[in-house]
Amino acid sequence: MTKFIEIVVECEKGLCEGFIKGYFRGKGSESPIMNLEKIELENDDFSENLEEFLHPGEEILHLLIKEEDLSLFCEATKLCEKEGIICRQRKTKNRTSVNANFVLKIYDKKRGEIAKNLLKENEKYIKLKKGVVEKYNNEEEEIELYAPKHNYELKAKGSIEGDISDIMNLYLKMKDVGFEFKDVKLK
Repeated sequence: MTKFIEIVVECEKGLCEGFIKGYFRGKGSESPIMNLEKIELENDDFSENLEEFLHPGEEILHLLIKEEDLSLFCEATKLCEKEGIICRQRKTKNRTSVNANFVLKIYDKKRGEIAKNLLKENEKYIKLKKGVVEKYNNEEEEIELYAPKHNYELKAKGSIEGDISDIMNLYLKMKDVGFEFKDVKLK
């Protein structure tokens, strides 16, 4: 199981993340650096939101990196400070797994097939509540553009859970297809 670290960083808006990623690539590291806000996994608390509001030139980033890359990350933040870029590490949290609840509603048969394949190929990470409900409506019946009735419907509810390295790619693929996630938690 790959161990990850969530690092909360206070930094200048728009500079720090790119600098750190560039430093990693310049050192030959291909390790992922995930911005949890961009992939909608961030759990800001009220004080962080208030600080960002009061200091518009700064932001608080929640970055997820592999534990083995922590020393490289610290080198990058020290170099940021040396270059005059605000980049302060606030806290770190060890993370190994992720779980989330999802809801799926798709009205396009092509995307429905992609979603069904994702669910089938990743059964060991996915728990469905009532299974997948697929419904075809009579195509002879005239359905208007803005009608609440569709020719095709695919619905599912459930959850995903597993190791971060396994789940992150699946999570992003599922979001691309149309899955809506709630209660996403890093553990």
